[in-house]
Amino acid sequence: MARVVAYIGEGGHKRIGFTAMLGEWMILSVFKISVYQPIITFKRRLKSSVGWFIDFILPLRCSLCDRKVLDEQSLCAGCAKELCYMADPLCQICGVPFDVPMPKDSLCGACLQALPLYTTARSAVMYQGAGRDLALSLKHAKNFMAAPVMAKLMALSWQSVLAADRLDQLEGVGGAINRQKDYGMVVIPVPLHPYRLFFRRFNQSALIASYFAQSVDQTFLPNSLRRKKNTLTQGGLGRRDRARNVSQAFVVPRAQRHRIEGRKVILIDDVYTTGATVQSCTRALLQAGAQEVHVLTFARVKSNGS
Repeated sequence: MARVVAYIGEGGHKRIGFTAMLGEWMILSVFKISVYQPIITFKRRLKSSVGWFIDFILPLRCSLCDRKVLDEQSLCAGCAKELCYMADPLCQICGVPFDVPMPKDSLCGACLQALPLYTTARSAVMYQGAGRDLALSLKHAKNFMAAPVMAKLMALSWQSVLAADRLDQLEGVGGAINRQKDYGMVVIPVPLHPYRLFFRRFNQSALIASYFAQSVDQTFLPNSLRRKKNTLTQGGLGRRDRARNVSQAFVVPRAQRHRIEGRKVILIDDVYTTGATVQSCTRALLQAGAQEVHVLTFARVKSNGS
């Protein structure tokens, strides 16, 4: 069966390998995805000597409004203000925001009723306004410049999780993440089915995850989780239908299990809606021997749906 293997090695060193049979269109697609990051790297290396010239011919632009910006991982000030950032009070497990002040370590009704399989879930922004526009621009308009911006915001959200966990340890609570002194984790994106990848030509979650892993200096494993079922699009489905749609849709390939066993996983996706997809992914990762799974998405849909 025709397959493409896009492998991005550990520690941020990238190489793309192809298993033939997909044709020239995939080569062009990979070029479109990868062209922006080499420009950034090239600019950084020349910044000290001819940075002004690079700024002139290749100015960095805001991913939403196209205004000039100084940082490749930033929005302009106007667009940044339009984002609805996630902030406490949140459910300490699934990360859903509360409408009223709540004590620390409070859980939402859904988590009190049935704990999710993952250890924690967090998002950088709410899926509304500029946050929704940014997510959709990457997914549907192939605005690849949005990926490093989204990854940076997610890294900031992740650091707040680690900070809270360290505080719990100092208080003697015993945090959910740092049960060991070692913070080494692996970063895994929610995968696309090969059929859908063939037509979309890229996986937005994998692109975000590659930037995120680089920013937090963690190992990136893009091929350690596979979608074995070509499921229906989740859009328009209710909570139960979403869960049924992605049930047993993911698997860790046998050859990848040694990379997962005993490790803590940061599972990356673009948007958290009901949690059905990340729950199914988490189940597959835990069955493969992962110690625990922490879900991190760029945006969060506040209502879990019905």
